[in-house]
Amino acid sequence: MTLRNGAVEAYNVVMFRMRWHEWIDEWCLIQYHGKWHNITSCDGSKERNEMQITAVQMPNQKVTLVENDQK
Repeated sequence: MTLRNGAVEAYNVVMFRMRWHEWIDEWCLIQYHGKWHNITSCDGSKERNEMQITAVQMPNQKVTLVENDQK
């Protein structure tokens, strides 16, 4: 049963590859195909201008965005 539960959870894991952005880290969320994902790992290279991100789909899709206008 444990193996089956782990396999079901694995379907919610997504890997993203994108251009380098220094402000993206494990505190960020990603919206992809209308679903929100928590970043679980983030690795990249500024020199190669690329990032690889692993994320898990959030079970609760209720997200409130708040902008910080501090400059």
